[in-house]
Amino acid sequence: MLLIVNLPATTTLLPMECDTFAVTGTFFLSGGCPAMTNNAFLIFNGDTTVASACVEVVSSSAICQDSADIVWTGTVNSNQLATTFSNMTIYIADSLVVSDTLRFLQCELIMAAGSSINVVGASGILILEQTQVYGCDTMWQGINVSQQSQLRISESSLVADANIAVTARHKSVISIIHSNLMDNARNVFIPVTSGVTTNDVSLTMFGDSIGVLKNQFLPRYNGQAAFGSIPMSGVETNRWVGTIGTTGLEKNVFFNMMRGVVGKVSFVRCENNDFIDMLKDPNAPTSTSDHGKGINVISESSQVASSLYVTANNYFFNNIYGIYTAKSKTTVRGVLMDTVRYGVHMRNCIDTLTADISSNTINAYFRGIDLMNNAGSDGILVWNNTLNIDSGASAARGISMTETVFGNGNYKIEDNILTLNGADYGIFANAVEAPLITGNTIYQNPLSVPNTSVGIAINGCDSAIVSCNTVISTYNMAQNLATGLRVDISNICNVFCNSTDGHHRGIFFGGTNTGTNFKGNTIGTHYVGLYLNNAAVIDQQPPGGSSPFHGNVWQDSASYSSGYGAVNLNATPAPNLVLSLFSTNQSIAAHNPVIPLNAILGPFNVNNQVWFDPQNSGSSFSCSSSLSCEDTAIGGGEHLRIQIASDQSLTSDFIPESKYIAKQALFEEIKNDASSSFDTPLFNSFEIDAEHSSIGKLHETKLLAGTLNDLDVVKKAEMSEAISEIQAIADSIALVDSLITIQSSSTILDLRAELIENISLIYDEIATIEVTRHASNTSILNDLAEVLSNITPSEIPDATEKQFMIWK
Repeated sequence: MLLIVNLPATTTLLPMECDTFAVTGTFFLSGGCPAMTNNAFLIFNGDTTVASACVEVVSSSAICQDSADIVWTGTVNSNQLATTFSNMTIYIADSLVVSDTLRFLQCELIMAAGSSINVVGASGILILEQTQVYGCDTMWQGINVSQQSQLRISESSLVADANIAVTARHKSVISIIHSNLMDNARNVFIPVTSGVTTNDVSLTMFGDSIGVLKNQFLPRYNGQAAFGSIPMSGVETNRWVGTIGTTGLEKNVFFNMMRGVVGKVSFVRCENNDFIDMLKDPNAPTSTSDHGKGINVISESSQVASSLYVTANNYFFNNIYGIYTAKSKTTVRGVLMDTVRYGVHMRNCIDTLTADISSNTINAYFRGIDLMNNAGSDGILVWNNTLNIDSGASAARGISMTETVFGNGNYKIEDNILTLNGADYGIFANAVEAPLITGNTIYQNPLSVPNTSVGIAINGCDSAIVSCNTVISTYNMAQNLATGLRVDISNICNVFCNSTDGHHRGIFFGGTNTGTNFKGNTIGTHYVGLYLNNAAVIDQQPPGGSSPFHGNVWQDSASYSSGYGAVNLNATPAPNLVLSLFSTNQSIAAHNPVIPLNAILGPFNVNNQVWFDPQNSGSSFSCSSSLSCEDTAIGGGEHLRIQIASDQSLTSDFIPESKYIAKQALFEEIKNDASSSFDTPLFNSFEIDAEHSSIGKLHETKLLAGTLNDLDVVKKAEMSEAISEIQAIADSIALVDSLITIQSSSTILDLRAELIENISLIYDEIATIEVTRHASNTSILNDLAEVLSNITPSEIPDATEKQFMIWK
C-alpha cells in the first residue's frame, strides 16, 4: 500500500509541468504504466479525492535487492566465495551452502521468501559476528546445521523472520552468545534423528534475547507450515542431554512466546535464564493446553523418562506454567516465580523417578505446586518453599497432591510457608497413600465474605501424617467458614502436634476416618475448635482409653462464641459418641474443651455428654516429649470394629459408602493380623461372609497386584540404577559443556560424543528391562483380569475400586 499526505487543497499544473502527489492503493504485482494499470486514488489530508492516477509499483524484494551490495541467486556454495565478508549487505535469493569456514562481520544478510542457509560437512563452519540475518518481505526457512557442522553467532548478531532460526542436527556444534533470535516461528530446534538414541548436539547459549519485537510475523512463504502470532518455542529439544544458559555469565531472556525451553525425552539443565510472558496463542494451530510454559520437559508413557534440573538463578514472570514436567525426574531449587498461574506442575513422576522442589519463592494466582498422578515415585520432596496464592478462583491451592487412581507418590511436604489470599486450600491431598505433611506454616487471608478456605485438607487418603503444622486465619470467625485442618474419609490418619488459630472450625473431620491418631494438637481461638460432622467417626483417642492420653490443648475454648470448644454432630443415637471417645486427664483443664453437657443448645443442638471421658489418673502425651514430628503411632477402637463386623448402623446419617469402606478396612486388618486378636465368632463370621463377597475378591486382586509389584521391585531397582547412571553422565556432560563455552576443541567434542554414546547404551539396557518386565507380568495380569471379571459390585466404593483396578 502506498500512502502520502499533505497535498495542497488545489494544484494547477502548467503545460509540461510535473509534480508529486500522494496516492493510496493495494497492489499485488509490480510494474509500470501503461503495461500495468495500477490505478491509485489521490489523497489530501487523509481524504480521498475523486481523481485517480496510474502509478509505477516496485516489489519489496526488488527494493531489498536494490539496497544490497551483492545479490546471490540460485545455490551459492561457500567454496566459491571469500572466507570473510565485512560491512556488506547481501541479498540471498535461494540457498547459501556453507561447506567450509565462512565469516560475516558487521553484515546484513537479507533473505528472500523461503530461502535458507545450510551448513554442511565436518568442514562447514558459519560465523556471524555483529551481523543481522532477516527476511525481506516474507519469512525464510532458517539456518540448518547438519551433522558435524558448526554455527557461531555472537556480538549482538540477529537472526529474525525464520520458520526455524537454527536447526541443530546430531553431532553439530552450536554457539549463540550475546545475540538475538527474534520474530521466528521456532528459534532453536533439535529434531529427532532416525536411528539415534540420543542427539549429540553441543549447544552453548548465554546473554541472548529470544522472542518477538514486531507486531506480527512476516507473511508465510509457499509451503511453510501454519503458525500462530507468537513463537512456538525458544529452545526445543528431542532426545538431547545438555544445559541451557551458563551460571556466572549473562542471562538468556525468553519472552513473549508459547514455551521457553522444551525438552522431549531429554536431560535438560537450565541455568541463568529469564522466562517472561509465556502465553497462550489463540491463533496457533496447536492445542492451547500446551502453551504458556516457561520450561516444559516431558516423556510419554512408553518413552524413557526425562530429567530436569533448574537452578536458583532462573526467573519466571507472567507465565501460565512456570515449569511443567511429565514422566521426568525433576529438581527445582531456589527459583523465583512471579505472576504465574501454576508455579510447578509435575505429573507421572513414576517408575523410580524422584523430585526435589525446594527453597523456591512462588507468587501464583491459581496453583503454587501442583502434583498429579505420581504413584510409584521413589520420593517427592517439597521443602522450604515460600508460596503466595492470590486468587478467588475455585480450587485454587498452594500445594496440591492428587491421584486419579489411589496410590503412593511418596510425598514429603515439609517446612513450607504459605500465604493464601482468597485461595481455597493451602495444602491439599486427594486419594494419596502415606503423604507426610509436617512443619508447614499457613496464613489464610480473606478476599471476600464468606469464604470456605481450608489450611490443610486430607481427602480419601490412607496413612497420612499431618504433624507440627501451624495454620492461622485472619478471617472473621463468625462470618466465614474457614477451616484450619480438614480430614474426610481417610484411613489411619495421624494428626498430631499441629496448631490452629482464628478459624470458624479449627479442625474438621468428615465421614469414617478409621484408625485416626489425634494427639498433641494446640487449638487456639475459633468459632468452634474441633468439629465432627454427622457421619464422622475417628476411633477412640487413645485406643482403649488407656494412659498416656492424647493430650490435645484447647487454649481458650471458654471464649468461643459458638459455646462449643468441640462438637460431634454424630451424636444420635448416643452410642455413636463412643466411636470417637476421648479419654483425657481431668486434672489438665486445657485437655477438656468447654462444650455443653446434659443439654441441647444452639447453634449445633446436640448432646455430647459422653464424648469426653476424664480419668482420675494417668499421664498425657505432650509434643515437647515427642521424639520426632514424623511419629507414626496409629490406633483404632475395638468398639468401632465390633460395630462394623456386626453391620450395625453407625449413625442414622451414616452413608452406605462409608460403611462399605469401613468393612474393607476391617477385612484387610483381619487378613494382615498375625496375633489372632480377631479369633472370635463374630470376626470369624464376618471374615467368611466378606471372603465370598466383592470385599474378599477385591482383596484378592490387591494380593495379585502386590505380587505384580514384588516382581516389579527387582526390575525397578535395575531401572533406577540405570537412570542414576544416566544422571551421573549428564552431570559430566554439563561440565564438558562449560568447557566448550570457554574453548571448543576436537578433544572436548570427542569426550562429549563418548559420554553421549554411554547414555545411548544405557537407554538400550532400559529398553531390555522394560521388555523382560512386561513378559514377567503378563500371566499375573491375566489372573487379575479373571478375578475382576467375577466381581459383582454391591456398593459405590467396590464398583469404583473394580473400575480402578481395570484401568490399572
